[in-house]
Amino acid sequence: MSIINPEHPASSRLLDTAEVADILHISERQVARLRQSGKLKCVRITGAAARHTPAQVEAFIAAHSNDA
Repeated sequence: MSIINPEHPASSRLLDTAEVADILHISERQVARLRQSGKLKCVRITGAAARHTPAQVEAFIAAHSNDA
């Protein structure tokens, strides 16, 4: 299951922390903690700025899903 509509023009763009927080229904700080712990992969834009691909967010969801 894809969380991002592949037909939407923005589906191939990088997601910022706020967008990922909205998708996961958590705070931006929680997204940052997941990223810092290595549980949520990211693309580093600069030393401090990070973005996420839709595939990285989907992989995180799949890895933490109880569906077997």
